[in-house]
Amino acid sequence: HSDVAPARKQDPGELFPWLALASQGVGLWPSPTDVHRQKAGDLLDDFLQALRTFGYDPEAPAAQTITAFHRHYYPELFHSGHDPATPDLESAARLAALMDTP
Repeated sequence: HSDVAPARKQDPGELFPWLALASQGVGLWPSPTDVHRQKAGDLLDDFLQALRTFGYDPEAPAAQTITAFHRHYYPELFHSGHDPATPDLESAARLAALMDTP
């Protein structure tokens, strides 16, 4: 829900077993390579636009969109004390990996 409507939904959230499902062929999970990590700096410069290109709602507020991405693809960020509405280089590397997924 939060991937589709980040301004209205927060579920299923960062505790949902996204990685376990992806390992069983349900959904995607990012596996950044060195190439993705090299792209991360440039992608971080316009992270919100990259999320919108990936498919997030272009009308949703930035903080809610970025938080929704982190809930799904970078859940450990919520336990680190880092602001989930602020992307970092790992966020960008994971998004780069997802964007390269066929």
